[in-house]
Amino acid sequence: MVCVYSLFLFLLYFCSSYICSAIDSITPTQPLQYPQFLVSKNGTFKLGFFSPRNSPNHYLGMWFNKPVMAVVWVANRDKPMTDASGVLKLSENGDLQLLNGNNQIIWSTKVSNSITNSTAKLLDTGNLVVQQFNSSDAEVRPAITWQSFEHPTNTLLPGMKPTVHNTAGQKNSLFRSWKSPSDPSEGSFLMGIGTIGIPQLFIWNNGVAYWRSGPWDGNNFIGLENIQNTIADGFVLEDNEENGTLDIAFSPVDQSLLFNYVLDSQGTIIEQYWDRNSNNWTVGYSAPSTACDVYATCGAFGTCNHQKSPICRCLRGFQPKNDGEWKKGDWSSGCVRKTPLQCGIKGGQQDGFLTLQNMKVPDSIEKLSAFSQDSCRNQCLNNCSCLGYAYHLNIGCMTWSKDLIDVVEFSAGGVVLLVRLAASDLAEGPSHKKTAIIASTVTIGTVLAAVIVYLIWRGMATRGNACAVEKFQFKYVLNVFSCIEDNAIESGKRVKNESRFEDNNIGHRELQDPPLYTFSMLRNATNNFQESNKLGEGGFGPVYKVNAILIIWESVCNRMDN
Repeated sequence: MVCVYSLFLFLLYFCSSYICSAIDSITPTQPLQYPQFLVSKNGTFKLGFFSPRNSPNHYLGMWFNKPVMAVVWVANRDKPMTDASGVLKLSENGDLQLLNGNNQIIWSTKVSNSITNSTAKLLDTGNLVVQQFNSSDAEVRPAITWQSFEHPTNTLLPGMKPTVHNTAGQKNSLFRSWKSPSDPSEGSFLMGIGTIGIPQLFIWNNGVAYWRSGPWDGNNFIGLENIQNTIADGFVLEDNEENGTLDIAFSPVDQSLLFNYVLDSQGTIIEQYWDRNSNNWTVGYSAPSTACDVYATCGAFGTCNHQKSPICRCLRGFQPKNDGEWKKGDWSSGCVRKTPLQCGIKGGQQDGFLTLQNMKVPDSIEKLSAFSQDSCRNQCLNNCSCLGYAYHLNIGCMTWSKDLIDVVEFSAGGVVLLVRLAASDLAEGPSHKKTAIIASTVTIGTVLAAVIVYLIWRGMATRGNACAVEKFQFKYVLNVFSCIEDNAIESGKRVKNESRFEDNNIGHRELQDPPLYTFSMLRNATNNFQESNKLGEGGFGPVYKVNAILIIWESVCNRMDN
């Protein structure tokens, strides 16, 4: 009987401490004590006390209720507890407070209500809310006086709708990274929305731009090359003009997925979801993922392509500002113009535009009210301070009057960017120089071919040959010219895609098979292997000098006979 009674007391204590603590709310009379926790009604989220790996500190936080812990919110990130004696309670006036072992408040919601009928509840969305009940009617929804969704740490959850002020030039913070994987305190990376020109997502490192998404076009951020790989759906940036605010929100394609965006301590924004097959978290998308994703890797007027080596190049019409640094792989100094723009100079030739396909547009966008691409071009051309433009159907006319920063070349997608250049730089670009070289080669080759043909004709006319002179018609001479033409066309193909940048590598030419000669051709070319044409003898037999002109002529005759 004593054993049964003891077992009953143990189960009662265990239930009160652990099982019965698996509730979703706390009240002024029911606080949350270590090691108790709240569990959302659908079992997706937990709220309780935790200690990061390799850390002696203790925090109040929220995480997914899965075997692999993924913390999504921390209350006291900058004021950790040094022991496991924390208490989360709701004061009589509705202020949610975290107390340490000395009964000192180390974190609170800082809200005060005149009505004391309040509860704190962990919702199925992962939102911890303080609710105020103004009516005894159960059908009347309680008023929310505070919610964790409005105070994110380093994670964006579906259903969150962070609001920022849409003030020109303002850096609006959404959430901040942890200092390290074992330290939830505020790190150096901050993610938010930049509102200069057109809203863009940014990651700043100690206040300096580290990554950006490109402008919002109403459906997508157009500077994300592989955004099609993301599992997010309905990513929305809402502009509330009346309130002067911007709201950002998203939802997964599969509503049953456990899914979030987290800004890690290295400044990478990671889209991760719970994979039921592997029973672990899987990364769906991350950025920055290449060196070109990092803001302004190639400096001003430089363009980045992570599939090329080196990844940075100057736009056509520009050259490295510091050639020594560029040769060492430090491209941050960027590029400078070779020829000043002629706009505004009396008698100067009109500037033009260099067309670049599949580009991430530069930062510092200025939007103009132009309703067509031609109108956008003309407005830029007539403004001497305009350095380039791009026209996007969903955005309209984008122009730039500052240095072109953070320009990236995509393998697909992106927009068409037009960069203003002096007319001389457009006329003397690599394509024009290579065209001149090709033209010179064709001219010289044609003259040389004519000389060779003349010498052959003279020789055949004076010596006679099995191949009659009358067969030597002009149409066969074209065989020689066609060889020159084919090489010129092949060179032209290589030029086509090498005109946008200053330092493209010239493609390698494939080796051709060596020519084949018949015994008859060699006999004629050595005058029937005369001793006077013998140069010497080795292990492979005698070596003769040949008459190259006769070999060429024999080849032409064979082509005519066939």
